[in-house]
Amino acid sequence: MQILRHSRISVTMEIYTEATSEATREALRKLGQTLGTNGETDEGRDGADVTVRCRCEPPRPIHAPASVLAAGPVLCGLCNREFAA
Repeated sequence: MQILRHSRISVTMEIYTEATSEATREALRKLGQTLGTNGETDEGRDGADVTVRCRCEPPRPIHAPASVLAAGPVLCGLCNREFAA
């Protein structure tokens, strides 16, 4: 089984904030706050995104706010190792 993810939370937020359920929108807002976006788009932030890569072959890049990376390790779902700069 393969799990597909968006490389930026703003993409996820743009797609799923159109959900009709108020509870779903609230859950996504809280997720954005936890991940450090506070509901802002990438353009509205201060450029704090950091690109990191896992150790898969080829390495998979992700873009994450520095605050998320500082909070603890972010692990790759394929190689199960930490993403690093």
